[in-house]
Amino acid sequence: MKFCKYCGKQLQDDEVCNCRQNPQSNVAATIEAQPDTPQADSGTPGTPDATGTPGTPGTPDTSGASGASGASGAPGTSGAPGTSGATDTSGAPGTPGAPGASGTSGTSNAQAVIQKAACDVWHDCITLLKAPGDAVGDYIKRGNLTTSLILLVLQGICSGLFAAGIMGKINKLIGLGGSITAALKFSVFGGYMQTLLYSLILSVIFAGLLLAGCKLMHCELQFPQALSAASVCTVVCIPLTLLSWIVLFISVPVGLFLFYLVGGLVKVIVLTVVINSIQTLTPNKKVYLTLAVAVALLIVFVLGARLLGGNFIPSVMKNQFSWSSILRSLT
Repeated sequence: MKFCKYCGKQLQDDEVCNCRQNPQSNVAATIEAQPDTPQADSGTPGTPDATGTPGTPGTPDTSGASGASGASGAPGTSGAPGTSGATDTSGAPGTPGAPGASGTSGTSNAQAVIQKAACDVWHDCITLLKAPGDAVGDYIKRGNLTTSLILLVLQGICSGLFAAGIMGKINKLIGLGGSITAALKFSVFGGYMQTLLYSLILSVIFAGLLLAGCKLMHCELQFPQALSAASVCTVVCIPLTLLSWIVLFISVPVGLFLFYLVGGLVKVIVLTVVINSIQTLTPNKKVYLTLAVAVALLIVFVLGARLLGGNFIPSVMKNQFSWSSILRSLT
C-alpha cells in the first residue's frame, strides 16, 4: 500500500494518482483518505467549547493554535459571553439574599422565640398550679431564666396596676377640693413605674437571700435556680393581685385586705413549699432557712417602705408634711 506524494491519497500498489491532472476532483477523496488526526480549530464563530467551563470568556482555545491569531478567542467562540462559557447566572446580583428576605427571616425567628417563651410560661404555670408539691422541685432545678424573668416582670406590672388604682382613688378624693387641692394629687404613672421597679428589686433580693442561705448551709444552688424559686410565688400572686385590683374599684378595704394580708400569707406558704422542694437540705435546715428568709424579707419590706415610700408623695405634700409624720398618722 502506498500514498501519493502530492496529495497524500491512498493508492493501490499498481495505481497511479491523477491529482496533478484534475486537482479539484480529488479534494474530497484526499480528505477522506487522510487518517483521523487532530484537526486545528478553524476558529469558526459560535463553536461551543467542549469543556463548557464558565468564566473564561475570550480565552484562546489551545486546540486551535494553528488557526489565525485570536480566532479561537474571538467574540462568539468558545467561552464567549452567551455561549457555553457564558457568565454563571447562579451568582447574578439579586438571586441570593433578595432584598427583604433577611428582614422577613429575622422577624419570623423573633416571633418563634416569643411564641416559644409564652408557651413555656403558660405550661409551667399550669403545671405548678396542678401539682405544686411535685413540680416545684423540677421547675427550680431547671432554672429557666427566661420564664423566671417573664413571671417576675408580670408580677411587677400587676403590682403597678394595683398601686395606680390606689393613687387614682386618692386623687379622686383630693379632687373634691377643686383647684385648691389640685397640686396635692399623686402621679399615677410615676407610682406605677416605681412599684414595678420596686417589685423587681424585691424579687431579686428574695432570690439573693435564698441563695445566700443555701450557701451558708452548704447546699448547691445557683442564681438562676434561686431566681426560679423566687418566681414560683408569682404563679399565685399574679392572679391574686389582679383580683385585688379589680375588687379595689368596688371596695377599697377589701382590695387592700386581699393584696397585703392574703398576699403575704400566700407568699409565706409558697416560700415553705419552695424551700421544702430543695432536696439537698435536711428537714431542720429547711425550717431554719424558711424562718430566716421570711424575717429578712419582712425587714427589707419595712425598711424599703420607710426609705423609698416618700417617692410616691407629691412634692407639695412633702413640703408640708414629712413622710415619718404620715406613717405615724397611718399607724
